[in-house]
Amino acid sequence: MKYIKMFLCLFIVFSLNSANAQTLNCDTPTSPDILKSVKIDSVRKIAGYATAKTVRVVFHILRDDNGSNAAATEAYLEAELVKIRNEYQPWDICFALLGFNYINNTTLNNSMNSNNSAHTAALFPNDWANALNIYCHKELSNNNGTGLIGTAYAIPSTHLSIDIPENFNGVLSHEIGHCLGLYHTFETAFGDELVNGSNCSTAGDRVCDTPADPNGTFNNTTCVYTGTTRDANNQLYTPMVNNIMSYYFNCMTIFTAGQRTRIYDTIASNSTISNMTMQTNTVNISNQNYTSGNWWGTARNNLNVGNIGGAGNVTATSSANVYYTSQTISLKPGFRAAPTSGRIRLISYGCQF
Repeated sequence: MKYIKMFLCLFIVFSLNSANAQTLNCDTPTSPDILKSVKIDSVRKIAGYATAKTVRVVFHILRDDNGSNAAATEAYLEAELVKIRNEYQPWDICFALLGFNYINNTTLNNSMNSNNSAHTAALFPNDWANALNIYCHKELSNNNGTGLIGTAYAIPSTHLSIDIPENFNGVLSHEIGHCLGLYHTFETAFGDELVNGSNCSTAGDRVCDTPADPNGTFNNTTCVYTGTTRDANNQLYTPMVNNIMSYYFNCMTIFTAGQRTRIYDTIASNSTISNMTMQTNTVNISNQNYTSGNWWGTARNNLNVGNIGGAGNVTATSSANVYYTSQTISLKPGFRAAPTSGRIRLISYGCQF
């Protein structure tokens, strides 16, 4: 069980590319040295790549100082979580909702500046430990005054932000992809990827089943690439317009097997990201007295709560917010909940592998 604090976020930029195409700009920074430090071959020998991964998620909802003007409703975010699960589940990656947290701050809700250290310093201490923190805002920009739609803070990362009024299909999954180690399909920090794929493992996004991508023009109604850019070998690009890690917005719907492997590599080699996943099948919770704050407990399959084996009762009272998440949750004798202003919520995360 963890006491939880919250952490803040960033956003994505949205600009016209042509009459029928728009470009998504994500402020997520790229650090080429991250991949250089990972010995992937040795990681894959010991990692449980056959085991499906379930990532814990918490939504942080910004509101104004008086508690009004919430950036999103819980129902809206739960519906978004269903979409995310559907996009990742073909690759045995799922997301378990831990709960919701509210932050009352008019500035950070309506005019968050992702580059302002005072803004981020006010938000970052609110992170929930061992979870993917998703911050939901009404409006966000950077130091250039550019309005952003969504962003992760690093690759990989334990937190991201989205601008709820500008959210559209694929944005949240795109930012989560960054948090789990994926680069843009048009990444150039490692060098320009060639159309023939001869340098696909060392350039571009370094995933060989995502074709080289110049981030060119496209029709966002038909999802047809219309660009005429050529690579260093004078070959025309034929990018995967429907890949979620591209900027072909409104067309972003799928990941690839190679991207799945990159995510598993990240989880296996980065302890901070690994700690966001649920790794224990059965968990027993006893001897807890919750009276305030945010608390949670999770298990992959079975979560038992109460005086188990004489270990002590579990009580939740006053303003405590307690979330239990698992496929099956059993409240045993010795569990008592009588919150006044808090809440107790049991969440079955619904992933089927």
